[in-house]
Amino acid sequence: MDNLNTWNLVAPRVGVSYGLTGDGRTVLKANYGRYWWNPGTTLSEDVNPNPEVWNRRYVWADLNGDLLWQRGEEGRLNSSAGGFASTVLADDLKDTYTQEAAVWFEREVLANFGLRTGAVWRGERQLAMQFNANRPFSAFNVPVTVRDPGPDGVTGNTDDGATLTAFNLAADFLALPVVNTRANVPGGSDYYTWEVTATRRMSHRWSGMFSFSHTWSEAQEKDYFGQVFRQDDLPITPNDLINTEPDGKVKYTDWSLKLHGTYEGPWGLKISPMLRHQAGQNYGRTFTTVLNYGTIRIPAEPLKTHRQDNVNVVDFRAEKVFRLDPALTVAPFVDVYNVLNANPVQNMTWASGASFLRPTNIIPPRVLRVGAKVNW
Repeated sequence: MDNLNTWNLVAPRVGVSYGLTGDGRTVLKANYGRYWWNPGTTLSEDVNPNPEVWNRRYVWADLNGDLLWQRGEEGRLNSSAGGFASTVLADDLKDTYTQEAAVWFEREVLANFGLRTGAVWRGERQLAMQFNANRPFSAFNVPVTVRDPGPDGVTGNTDDGATLTAFNLAADFLALPVVNTRANVPGGSDYYTWEVTATRRMSHRWSGMFSFSHTWSEAQEKDYFGQVFRQDDLPITPNDLINTEPDGKVKYTDWSLKLHGTYEGPWGLKISPMLRHQAGQNYGRTFTTVLNYGTIRIPAEPLKTHRQDNVNVVDFRAEKVFRLDPALTVAPFVDVYNVLNANPVQNMTWASGASFLRPTNIIPPRVLRVGAKVNW
């Protein structure tokens, strides 16, 4: 078997800590690292003439207007996989990497109590995308006006949104064969996080930790239409840039808070509650429209327009250790997850239509788990 690709890569890591006060109670830390992505099996699957999934995708020509597909209504071939290598790898294809830099300030404020705060920058570079080389970005240059049908997905009523400018594919490119190519693209995604943590070591029978982080994301992403952000799905046509930022990126924020503690009560009973709070996922409504090269989904509004439910969950554990002999202990425990039985929506349908804002996933209900740990 021929070798597909070989990357011999260096992944540097460097860190430094410096005591600011000379008493060992205040320290400044900085570190940097580069992390190469695992290209995974999809890289070879793309160039395999016998892939796991075969398909041909055509533009549908509904000849009798019954909105049902029948054989013979296949229009122009739009994409295909199987029977031949569906993708060509660019000769200069490079592996994607993440680089991260962080600066931290730590201080022991009181005995057994310390504060830590810092900032982290994470950047993703040499992102790669798959595109049809016979349909370059510049070929989508025929402006057309499309109407936002509003939340109900039906045009011509009172909830319709504004008109938007989309772009058809120039006629000269419509009949050209599909030549899928995977190559690197310029630019990248950047994420900035600020974090603060307060920690109390176990003393006088209790310990605790509080942490809060806030992240600002500037992601070079296109496909946020489902429930998952994809880091390598980059703009292929000008239609992918509708309702993005002027630089073509999707920008949004997230935050999270955790409060955790442990109390050693009477009779050796250890109690550990935890509170978790995190921001709901950003979303913007989308709708579908038909252009001359296929049906596409268009963001009717920027991703950061709305936010799903914030998630607040309380968990609890109670545990007691019994020593049966010097080398054997048994520790029965009780875990209660989602003590307050909260049910915030984790994911919902963002697309215009009858299911708009319909929940697709909520936090699981309260769960009780009873068990025991044995050490010998």
